[in-house]
Amino acid sequence: ARAALQTVSADAARHRLRVMVRTFGERPLDTVERHEAIRWAETMPVGVVADTVVLFNPAVDEELLERNPFRGLGRRSSGTAQSRS
Repeated sequence: ARAALQTVSADAARHRLRVMVRTFGERPLDTVERHEAIRWAETMPVGVVADTVVLFNPAVDEELLERNPFRGLGRRSSGTAQSRS
């Protein structure tokens, strides 16, 4: 059961990352600007944005990028959280 859940999770993550690739295509990671990331994230489901943040983090860790343009964008705003309570 655990292996099946991991497969479903991996498939879901791959699907969500395809959405990011459709927007930014074959561009090098370091060409994505913060303002582009913000505008894109505003139109995407949180899961897609969160997976994109995770995808870019190792590039920062490996010093391929100075910063993650999607950093912090995968979280719901406090307004969204407040509207649910």
